[in-house]
Amino acid sequence: QESGQENEKPALAIPQVTGSSGKKKKGGKLSYLDQREYEQIEEKILEAEEEQERLQTLLEAPETVSDPARLHECWEELQEAQTTVAQLYDRWHDLEEKKNGE
Repeated sequence: QESGQENEKPALAIPQVTGSSGKKKKGGKLSYLDQREYEQIEEKILEAEEEQERLQTLLEAPETVSDPARLHECWEELQEAQTTVAQLYDRWHDLEEKKNGE
């Protein structure tokens, strides 16, 4: 039974006041601006992914493939969109860590 209780203990994660972790006194608290960004970031990610999808479809269109200049332009736009999506996901992850006090 004791080993079963030990397995459950990390899931409960009760903070202990030992003074050893003086840096994180207020774990899990986002600043006002971070909280606003956190509340809006999911929508921004969805919009960025839709733009990425639109550009991917445009890149594969016959009229784009047959025009080398347009193909190159589309490819560059798609690269930018992919970078934006990756940056948004990274920021979301950072905000999640802050929110959860990690």
